[in-house]
This record gives sequence, structure tokens and C-alpha cells, in this order.
Amino acid sequence: AMLFSIMGVFIKFAAGTGLPSTELVFLRAVFQGAITIVAMTQYTDGSQKLIWCPFGSPRARRFIVARGAVGGFGFCCFFYAITALPLGDAVALLSLTPVVTVFAAAIFLGETLRPAHLGAAAACSIGAILISRPRFLYGMDDDLSSSPDGSARTRNNFGYLVALLGSFCGCGVFCLMRLAGKSGAHTLQLVFSWAAFGVFYSLVIGLLGSQVWQWPSSLQSWGFVLGVAAFGSVAHFLLNYAGRIAPAGLSSIVRSSQIVWSYAWEMIIFSQVPRISTIIGVACICTSLVLIAIEKVQDNKAKNDAEIKNALLQKQSDEENTVQLQESYGSTD
Repeated sequence: AMLFSIMGVFIKFAAGTGLPSTELVFLRAVFQGAITIVAMTQYTDGSQKLIWCPFGSPRARRFIVARGAVGGFGFCCFFYAITALPLGDAVALLSLTPVVTVFAAAIFLGETLRPAHLGAAAACSIGAILISRPRFLYGMDDDLSSSPDGSARTRNNFGYLVALLGSFCGCGVFCLMRLAGKSGAHTLQLVFSWAAFGVFYSLVIGLLGSQVWQWPSSLQSWGFVLGVAAFGSVAHFLLNYAGRIAPAGLSSIVRSSQIVWSYAWEMIIFSQVPRISTIIGVACICTSLVLIAIEKVQDNKAKNDAEIKNALLQKQSDEENTVQLQESYGSTD
């Protein structure tokens, strides 16, 4: 989550040099795909190199491909929502992913739905709303204009729908990563799938859209692009690695802590002064992470206690069997 927030800082710097968002997605996907292909030549999936099965085995392939397709489409929803809606509204709606994922993971993956999960998801969503201050809850700003014919309102309504769809895509990504992990998918295969669909979606949207692509015009611009690609690729690898082995609901909640890091960089780098609601929102998200940490510690303790108990019972059973054998030999003599 922290690395994704750093990537966001570089995106903001790169966009300031005139680079369109679709081009940044394309460059990051190409960078990530190239590194992944090189890594695939060094690792194997059973008896063959990963490079010869980039989308996984037949058992895991459908989940890997679906993860890339849904993730790429969700990325498009994210960028459209950011451009079509006020930033606060878009962030708040896209941050509903943890709530949706907690319930979806319980229904489709059979994950246990506990009160702590619900509390963490609720605290996370409330924190995102307090930080982003969506206009549909806090009211319209004076500088927000709309056209007399109502076209701006129609665009915003569609933008809200796209933002909600993006939150569901995020839910799908976490569930698909978990299913792919259970099917034996390798992390590099999940990363490559997103890179392939990232290149495809960015090219399609770039060609059909109104943004004009251009090569970075200075070393500084290239540095910003490298920051986006490097931090984004490492963050994406860690996200897919964790998503394979960690419960989908908890992963989505921890992932949402990116909003806290993002506002921290806003204050440190861009000198933004936080509101009281922002501070309360950060506290809510931190509370959700603490709830998850406490539950994880309790689960580990319960697991260790169960293992110790089983070991003691096994030892006691072995001792009883030994005594019975000795008594049996004694009676025979």
C-alpha cells in the first residue's frame, strides 16, 4: 500500500509534465511486463519454465486470465472516475472495495465472516469518506459548474456508476488472486497477466480517446516515469504475492491503507494542511488495521495452542500405548 502511494506521487509529477494517464499506464505495463518476462526465464512451474506457460496451467489459467482482464478494466474505471467526478467522490466510492470483498469472499471463497472483519471494513470505509469528503455527502463546492443543458450532470451520474463498478472490479481482483493461488498459480503469472491486459486497455483507450501521447521531453520526465514504473511494479508484485496466500477480505482492507499514505505524502511533499475530518478518517483506517492485527495475533495464538495440545495428547497416547505393550509382554512372560 505504501509503494502504491509513492507511485501515485510520481504519477502526479509525471502528469504535471503533460504526459497523459493512458500513456503512463502503457509505459508502466510495458516496464512491468518486460521485467516479468525476464524473471519467467529463470523460474519453473513444475517441469517447464514459466516463460512457456505465462498464463499458468490449465487448472489455474482461467483465474489468471480473468484476474488480468478484471484488473485492467478496473484500472480503466479508476481513471475514468477520477476524471469524471470530484476526487473525493471517486476515492470514497472506489474505497468501498473492502466492504464488498469481505462479503464476496465469505460467499464465493468460504472465508469466515467475523465481527472483527465487519468492523474493520466499516471503519475503513468511514475513514475513506471522512478523508476524501465526497461532495454527494458534504455538499457542492461553489466552483463546481454544470452546463445549462444538464450534460455535466449526466456525465457525473455515469461517473458514479463507473466508480461503483470499479469497486466491484477491485473485489473481483482480490477474489480471483485468491482462487488463482489455490489453483497453483505463480505470482509472476498473475503479474504478467495484468501487464498484458494493461498494455491492451491503455492502447485501446489511448487510440479511442482524446489524449495525445508524447515522449517524455526531459530527463526529469523520464525520472518520473521510471518512478511510476518501478514503484508500481514492485507494489504490484507484492500485492499479487500476498493476494495468493492471504484471505481476500483482509487483503483488501490492508490494501486500502494506501489512502493514509497518500495523504501523508500530500502533507509532506505538497504541503497540504489536513482537516480535522482527515485526521479522524486516518484514525478510522488505522483502527481497521489494528483490528486485523489483533485478530491475526489471536488466530496464531489459538493455532499454536491447538498444536501444543495435539502434541501433548499425542505424547500421552504414545505413553499409554507403551505401557499397554509392556503390560502385554509382562503377562505373556
